[in-house]
Amino acid sequence: MATKTDWPTLPSLSYEDSLYVCVHRSLSGSEAGRVKIDELRGIGKTFLDFAYAAALAEPLPVGTQLEMRHEARDIPEATTPIKLDIESSYWPFINKCVQRYCWRDARVVPAGIDWSNPQETRVIFETLVGVLASDEMRHDEVLKWIKALVNAASTTHARCP
Repeated sequence: MATKTDWPTLPSLSYEDSLYVCVHRSLSGSEAGRVKIDELRGIGKTFLDFAYAAALAEPLPVGTQLEMRHEARDIPEATTPIKLDIESSYWPFINKCVQRYCWRDARVVPAGIDWSNPQETRVIFETLVGVLASDEMRHDEVLKWIKALVNAASTTHARCP
C-alpha cells in the first residue's frame, strides 16, 4: 500500500493562492475574483496538458503500469502513440492526484455542488497547477512535480493518508 511519502511533496502555496484552489469560484466575493480563478484555471489546464504529455513521452521506471500497458498491447514503445495513453489515463491521473492529496476534503463548496464529479475534480487540479505555473520562475519546479506525480500515480494506489 502507498504511504504519504510515496507521493511528491506539494509545491508550497501562499495563503492567498491556497484560497484560489480551495474555495469554489462561485463563493468568490467579487467578479474580479471569479475572473482571476478562471484565468488561473486556464493557465493550469494548458500547463498541465503540456506537462502531462511531456511526462508520458519520457520513459517511466521499469514495472510501471504505463510500461505494462505497452507490453500488453505488444506495440513497440518507440511507435506507441502518446495520444492513446493521454486519452486513456488523463482523467484517472487527475482523479488519483486529487484523491491522494485529499484536496476534496479541503475544498469549500456551496450547497448543491457535487465536488466529487469529474468536472469539479479537474477544476481543483487545473486551478492548483495554474496557481503554481503562473509564476514563470516556478515552471521547472512544476514540470518536475508533475513528472513525479505521473510516476507515482502509475505505481501506487490513490488513498488519503
